[in-house]
Amino acid sequence: MVANPGFESPSVGAGNWSLGVGDGWSWQGYSGVYGQNTQNFLNAPEGLQAAAILNDPQLLRPSAAYQQISGFQAGVSYVVSFYAANPPPNAPNVAVGVLLDGNPAFLDGQIIGRAVTSSSWSRFKTATFTPGPGTHTITFTTGFGTVLIDYVQVIPVFNPPVQQPALLVGRDSQGMKTWSYSPATKQWSQTSAPFPAFTPTQQTAYVQLDTSLRGFGANGNIRSAYNDTTAPFSTWQAAMYTPPPLDYRPPVPQRPHTNLPLPTTNPPSQTDWDAVTWQIYWEITWVLAVNNWYGNNGISGLINEIYMGQDMDVQTVGDYLAISGGSGDATFLSILSLVANGA
Repeated sequence: MVANPGFESPSVGAGNWSLGVGDGWSWQGYSGVYGQNTQNFLNAPEGLQAAAILNDPQLLRPSAAYQQISGFQAGVSYVVSFYAANPPPNAPNVAVGVLLDGNPAFLDGQIIGRAVTSSSWSRFKTATFTPGPGTHTITFTTGFGTVLIDYVQVIPVFNPPVQQPALLVGRDSQGMKTWSYSPATKQWSQTSAPFPAFTPTQQTAYVQLDTSLRGFGANGNIRSAYNDTTAPFSTWQAAMYTPPPLDYRPPVPQRPHTNLPLPTTNPPSQTDWDAVTWQIYWEITWVLAVNNWYGNNGISGLINEIYMGQDMDVQTVGDYLAISGGSGDATFLSILSLVANGA
């Protein structure tokens, strides 16, 4: 719904700040778009550019960034989600206000959100609002000081009808997970299977495998890196097997030994070492496939509703959907899609 949500167009270049620039956005006062490594500002949390709003009470009009957004539907409620921060050495706890409609020059719209920022980026969302169908104006402003904003989204608050099941598809350290919504219990439950558990001796080999692959960056749990899109998964795979195996299913006697040498301190058995390395190799293959779905293949273009917020736990998702999280599970998901009539 939001045009140019990350202020990436047009490009202003690294180290630059351009007042009144940003496709799809309107500006007043000292507000505009800046690039990475711009003095006195924070690098954007998403993409290469963000917006800065600098306000001074002596100005005739307050500084603001605003956009007329179309596509609102009758009877549907929404939230505005965005990143915000105030850059050091400015005063801490600068507030950014989010307004609906009204005249941006006078900031007389309905207040739908107020976020108190800090010197690092945080993700915020407004209160739920129901604006009615058509086009509405969303305005960001501040009373005094400097606020930075980035990746603005207007998200419909979806509440599955009582008679309608739903499927939630997301990803976490497992690479990909699915959750189904039960109309009967009004709760979400995980439908994807967990990773296989290791035996006690294999668990020791698993901890040592993490050290072999990640060195000083190891924490004894290589699976915890599966949601890190910058991790060198292909490099790890190449260290485990050359040439790469082509099938997960061969019986154990027909599987190749790993290239990784046995650890010299408290070495596991070769059997445990091979079993753990084989399992992790194929899990990483799955993680790479999921990363490809999210990134290169642009699966987000194939679905209707996208929830791009990072590190949303199940209860938070329940809050967005206006339903109970139910299980209380603290599994962290980066939401890909909510598909009605899914499960």
